[in-house]
Amino acid sequence: MALAMISAAQAQHIVLEACEAEAGEAFAIASCRLTTQGDYWIIGCNSARFVLHGDDSACHVGVAAYLVDAHSGALEVVGSAQSCEEYLQDKRDLAAAGDGRYILQAGFGRADKVALIRLHQRLGLPLAHALQRTMDEQRHWFSGRRRILQQLQGRLDAEGIATELILHAGNSTAIPIEDSGLCWEALGRLLQRKA
Repeated sequence: MALAMISAAQAQHIVLEACEAEAGEAFAIASCRLTTQGDYWIIGCNSARFVLHGDDSACHVGVAAYLVDAHSGALEVVGSAQSCEEYLQDKRDLAAAGDGRYILQAGFGRADKVALIRLHQRLGLPLAHALQRTMDEQRHWFSGRRRILQQLQGRLDAEGIATELILHAGNSTAIPIEDSGLCWEALGRLLQRKA
């Protein structure tokens, strides 16, 4: 049996109640929309003085949006440091992974001398380490959020360093990474340390 869907009005009421209870003042809804997947209401909310009367001094900061699960009514807060879309993608990817982990691994083998040289030159990885990082369990380079690994994969692929993004269920020597924008030298140092 399918769960009943929370209406926009119900979702807004959930957010208003939570905000007003925490802040001790009247709040107002600034925006409300359902995700394209229909799983969450994304709601913008702030003090009524700010939303309705434009009083900048009454603006509460630190929250990008409030998410209300469209079926359970559960409330989540997305901090201003991350977009709702990224937050939701990470949440969905984590659910899809189950007990597995996302791994970015070498997309080439030890016979691909051109790719080995590129890895050596771009990441400053000694050739012996570059060769190691194409073999067996050492070919697992980085683990983390799928979105971050996809960004890093794009950077590496643009440099001619082929990679594969996999979902891995077992143990791995992959290095956890939270930032796809690390400089090449930092990435190389990480791979050397774990090799």
